[in-house]
Amino acid sequence: MPAGVFFLGIQLVELVLALLAVYAWSSRAAALVVATGLLTVAVWLLSRTLGTPIGPDDFRVPEPVGVPDTACGLLELMSVAAAAAALRLTGHGRVRPRRRSEAGPSRRGLAVATTAVWAAVVLTAWGAAPAVLGAEGHAHGGSTAGSGP
Repeated sequence: MPAGVFFLGIQLVELVLALLAVYAWSSRAAALVVATGLLTVAVWLLSRTLGTPIGPDDFRVPEPVGVPDTACGLLELMSVAAAAAALRLTGHGRVRPRRRSEAGPSRRGLAVATTAVWAAVVLTAWGAAPAVLGAEGHAHGGSTAGSGP
């Protein structure tokens, strides 16, 4: 139960951050994306090296590294890198409002966004392939609880 509540909480926080990124981007939102992304990857690394400190005893055993969870970790790190770059480019954590003449997307911005979308699509397809094809399950201890991160 604690592990399920933890993952539900992370999902809700990241959903709110996605909405902030679209509708109310700010330096605070960017900093939260960086912090939650790094913490999520740290929890993943902990679960793969030492086991998870919460949940049943079989969760305390290190889990194998799988394709789906590796893809999710890479996507998480991409969001961290994008938010960190936004903080750096906007002047030490302050997001400056754009002038009217800057209202449209730049060619560089479109190229970066297009590359990020394609990378996300490729990583998602790579991560989902084992579950879709039935080649890899996700297990704790001796159980087989389906696939997924």
